Amino acid sequence: MEMMKGLVSFPNGDLGLKEVHVPQLGKNPYAPHDVLVEVLYCGVCGSDIHRWNTPKSVVKAPNREVVVGHEIVSVVKEVGSGVTTVKPGDRVVHEIVTNYCGHCAACREGRYNICNNMLPMEGRAHFTTGGGFAKYTVWPEWQLHKLPDNITSKEAVLMEPTAGSIHTIVSKNGN
Repeated sequence: MEMMKGLVSFPNGDLGLKEVHVPQLGKNPYAPHDVLVEVLYCGVCGSDIHRWNTPKSVVKAPNREVVVGHEIVSVVKEVGSGVTTVKPGDRVVHEIVTNYCGHCAACREGRYNICNNMLPMEGRAHFTTGGGFAKYTVWPEWQLHKLPDNITSKEAVLMEPTAGSIHTIVSKNGN
């Protein structure tokens, strides 16, 4: 099995560089709608900085080793058998929230990002299948968006944090 280096979150709260397996199509919860991507850029989120500056005893870490990083721009390398919206060679930007119950009040209102029944560590793709602080990751098709040619990959890495900021402003203003 092919290996790569990744910035890993350990269950005890530590972060460290480690050799990890390159993810494979069909061997993750998103199959057959899984997409293997090569990471071009992964931004450092404010939550990453907070995590690095927080004592380990306070950190809420995944209960297993996992590559972190969620502000991702990548290029599609391979697609699962059920994928219809992206193809190899497409540049994409990733959404962060991927897992939600679909039944709670927030989900029924289309506010999957605040699912009442999913803990943040369980709702994020980078904590499920690994994130963007490695060369490759696998992501669900429905959380990838093709980038137009007029947006550079470097510009696109700001899309996820910008969307989060806009969502916060709209939510706080009650719109």
